Amino acid sequence: MADRSSVHPPGRPGRSREPEAMADLVLIALIIAVFAVLGLVVRAVERL
Repeated sequence: MADRSSVHPPGRPGRSREPEAMADLVLIALIIAVFAVLGLVVRAVERL
């Protein structure tokens, strides 16, 4: 039972996947932001 209590924190049963999903969304958002910034940098360099 100790293993199950470590997997599921007390007071939050069945919601152990939320932090992972949020982390995935944050990573995707960061990747999109990086590509957007790179695109703006390329356009700025081309104008110079």
